[in-house]
Formats: sequence, C-alpha cells, structure tokens
Amino acid sequence: MTITAESEVGRIAFLPGGLLAGLCADGKARVWDPRSGALKRTVAPDKGDSDATLLGASSQMAALGKDGSVKVWNLETGEKVRRLAGPEHRVRGLAATPELSLIAGASVAAGNPSERIVHVVDGAGRSRFDAAAGLGGTSVLAFAPGGSVFAVASYDTSIRAFNSRNGELLRHIEEIPVATFAMVFSPDGRMLATGGADRIVRLWDTANWSLARRLEGQPEMISALAWAPDGKRLLSGGFSELTTRQPVSVILWDAGTGRILRKFDAAQRVDSVAFSPDGSLAAMSCRRKEVAVWSLA
Repeated sequence: MTITAESEVGRIAFLPGGLLAGLCADGKARVWDPRSGALKRTVAPDKGDSDATLLGASSQMAALGKDGSVKVWNLETGEKVRRLAGPEHRVRGLAATPELSLIAGASVAAGNPSERIVHVVDGAGRSRFDAAAGLGGTSVLAFAPGGSVFAVASYDTSIRAFNSRNGELLRHIEEIPVATFAMVFSPDGRMLATGGADRIVRLWDTANWSLARRLEGQPEMISALAWAPDGKRLLSGGFSELTTRQPVSVILWDAGTGRILRKFDAAQRVDSVAFSPDGSLAAMSCRRKEVAVWSLA
C-alpha cells in the first residue's frame, strides 16, 4: 500500500509497537498506522533545530538545538521528554543509541576544512572520545546494538570502527574503492552491512572485521540499508548516477546466502528502507509525499 503525506518523506523507522514514523521535508515527524495508512500524530521540533534522527527502537526522535543541546521527543505521545548536553563542538549529523546513553556527531577539524573529527559523548554530555573521521565529510554514523562499537564512513572511501568506551580504533576499512552511502549493524551486532557507489553490499564480521560476504545484484548505487529483526534478511535501495529522479529498485536479500528474494520498484532515489518489528512488512521512502509499504508474507 501507499501512505500519503503532506510533505516529502525522508528517513523512516518502525516503532516498537508497530507504527511507522517518517522525517519530512517540512521539519516535522509524522507517525502512521502502516496497515491502514492513517496518520496518528505529527511531531514538530523547535524552530531552528537541525539534524533530526529517528530512534525507532525506543520510539524517540532526537534533534540538535541551536545551542548545541540534544532534544528528544517521544513519538508515541508527541511530547518533548528530554534535553541533553550535546558535544562541545558544533556538529553536523547525529547518531545515538536508542536509550541515548551515547551521542555522536562530526565537525570540521580546526585548521583543515577538508578533515572531519567525530565526537562521541555520553548522555550527560561528557566526552568519551574525539577521533579523526577522514577527509571530505562523513557520510554515515552508526552505533552497534548495545553501543559498544561506533562506526563512521567518510567520503574518502574509508570506514573506521571504534570501541565506544575508550575510542580505540578497532578497524580502519580501506578495501572499499568507492564512497559508502549506507551502513547499518545487524540486530545482534555481529555484522556490519555497508553499501555505496559500486552497487555492492558488503557484510563485515565484527568479531575480526573480515569481509564475510558480498551481495551483488543491485542495479544502482546503494543509498539505503536495513536489517530484518531476525538478522536473516536485508533490504537495500539505490539511486541512478544519471539523475536522482530515475526509477530504481529495492531488493530483499537472504543475508546468509546472498540470494535475492524479491525486488520492488521505487519511483526515484531511495532515501530509507525499514522492516516492521515482526518482520512482516517492509517500507520505503524516496523523497516524495508518500511511503510505500509491502507485505513480506
């Protein structure tokens, strides 16, 4: 089915109770019933807030305030529930663990506008670590479930994985020849899926950071990834190098074998994909005033 929205929908996430949330171009988050398409509520950040992100696993949305603080809304009720001290540096991009015990963002390095520094702080705003995050900007920030590992992908084609407790560099992945645009840890944290300009989904074993599997068959550059709750399936969505408005594909993969299970059509560049908590539904947004929802039964 297709859920219609009043504004173009970007990032989406399912909430634990099964509702579907989406961040829209007008700055608001909207929450729908994914089976009926009914709009349940609209949540608006404060004027001037930026870099909003959905913490679907905890039914929350976080955004950076103008003063650098991190504000948190409960998407089930629409109420602002917390205000946390953010990193001391003004950051772009925002990632957090579901319980907001760790928060991360990236800033420009002092004296070198091409270099980025990633900052990880705890829920009280105390610095955990700052680390070099590559050149040319950061494309994706991600915490592993439980928050023990933090990863950052940069446009210099590298990915860095850190111990979130002390900032120890666990792995500097330099084997990918192109930029990474999507990156997500599996529900058990044992795999990190990455995808980007070369149309290949790579699965990295986080026990030793070796490349465990390559999933090949996505026709377009990869811009969105999501794991099923059982960790056995994976969704990927892409975009054409010709134009972001070119029709593209969303692919459902068997993560264990690399086999393509199903393909879905998308009207243009895919911004986000998501599984419902029970794994029975898949959803996709592509910067249009709608969200596509498919049954996987």
